Amino acid sequence: MTELYTDGFYPVQAVLPKAVKSEVLRVYIEGDGHAWATASQPSTDPTPHERLVASLAATDPVGAVYLARPCQFVTNEHCNPKAWTDQRFSPQVIASMSSALDTIKSRYRATGFELVGYSGGGAVALLLASQRDDVTSVQTLAGNIAVTAWAQLHGVTPMIGSLDPANYADKLRTIPQRHLVGDQDDVVPRAVSSAYLSELGSTLCVEIATVHANHQDGWPAAWADYSRRPTSCVK
Repeated sequence: MTELYTDGFYPVQAVLPKAVKSEVLRVYIEGDGHAWATASQPSTDPTPHERLVASLAATDPVGAVYLARPCQFVTNEHCNPKAWTDQRFSPQVIASMSSALDTIKSRYRATGFELVGYSGGGAVALLLASQRDDVTSVQTLAGNIAVTAWAQLHGVTPMIGSLDPANYADKLRTIPQRHLVGDQDDVVPRAVSSAYLSELGSTLCVEIATVHANHQDGWPAAWADYSRRPTSCVK
């Protein structure tokens, strides 16, 4: 069942399960999608061409929510290339995603969320966790979780107008989280997760695991294993 949330600055498309098996909802957050048409030309439509994240959500046995990123599949007067390029992690983007979570929480009478983010969706998941009090855990797959470090690594212009999860260490270091890194991923290599971890400093709540995958391929097999493993802070 699909639902469109328009209460925020940007529209957000969701696919909802018929039933869930936990009061803590698992929510999969889409990656950056088709943000760029070429290396230098933004796309006119950021809707993802691949259905990796939607497929993971649809086949999750606990009953999970799929959340697209703002302006994917839908549009409004605020949607323009800046919203899915330089400002893809802007305060307005995060607020729009958070507003969608509020509606979903009320619909299912959930007590909290387990957020699972792919690629740029990993940054969104952590930024949501840094601003909300009902995120019980975060897991990322090929997650761009240190935005400034990622831009420096690739020698690209910093994303002006975007937030960086690495700047919210005080809140995030106490949230159970796991970040899966592909051993052949040259888009978001392990150096990005390492940069994030160095910003958090001393924490017993963060696990970084290397799996056999590149940025696009290998994730269903890797996630089939880790999706069943609970995240926790080591005591």
